[in-house]
Parts: sequence; C-alpha cells; structure tokens
Amino acid sequence: MQAAVDQARSAGHSWREIGDVLETTRQAAFQRFGRPVDPRTGTPMTRDTLPGATDRAVGLFLDIIGGRWEEARRDFSEKMREGLDAQRLADGFATVVGMIGAFDRAGEPVAFPAGRDGTVVDIPLYFEAGERTGRVSFDHDGKVVGLFIRPAGL
Repeated sequence: MQAAVDQARSAGHSWREIGDVLETTRQAAFQRFGRPVDPRTGTPMTRDTLPGATDRAVGLFLDIIGGRWEEARRDFSEKMREGLDAQRLADGFATVVGMIGAFDRAGEPVAFPAGRDGTVVDIPLYFEAGERTGRVSFDHDGKVVGLFIRPAGL
C-alpha cells in the first residue's frame, strides 16, 4: 500500500485524491502514508509509533463495548483517571449507543506518531445506524492520555 501511495504522490496526485481512493480523509491518508520532512533540518521525520499500540487501543474499546469500565481505564494516565471515572465512561458510551444503536464491528486500526513521542490510534467503529472513529492517544510511556469517539472522517 505504501508503494502505491508513494507512486501516486510521485505522479502528482493530491492527498485528497488519495484519501478518496482509500475512502478516508486527506488528513488520515497523510498521517498513515505521508513522509513529512522536518522544516528545521530538511531530514525525514520519524514515523515511529508505540509498539503494540493498535492492539492496546482495540483492547480498550473492546473493554468499553463489553461494559468493563475499570478494565478500560487500567492504562489511563493519572490525569485521565481523575477526569474520566468509570461512571462517566459508561455514560459517554451509553450516549453514543443511544444516538446510533448497538455496536456492530470494528475496522482496521491505524497508528501514527503524534507530538514528540506520542502515538495515536484511530479505529473505525460501526454501529447499527452509523459510523464513528475511536481514537486513543498514548504518551511516550504508553499511558492513555486521550480517548474519543468521533464522527467518522474527522
């Protein structure tokens, strides 16, 4: 897939066109396949992500979907644990289910570097009456520092 995207970029195709072919946004296509250059040094920027981040993010959402609120919070940073207790997590997920129905399935997760040492994982989530993107942000220590269920394509 990376080679095909590189070839498309070499042929002059935009990230929007590539995103359209991949049925995603231009930002998501760039985050997954782009090869940004550091404007300070002119060298390629690292594309390293936290090892195992996709599996951990999927596991977190499986805990949420299964109603295992405390298990879902096990890798939260201290700040996340303070701001998102089990009841708020349950209430938030209930709100999503109330808007778009029961969870059906998850798509293929995509991890990409974020910030200096962080990793973000996006997971397509499919419900009875709509799609969302689950997003988990990890810090350099592997702690969960962000958790979102957003409209698909954002």
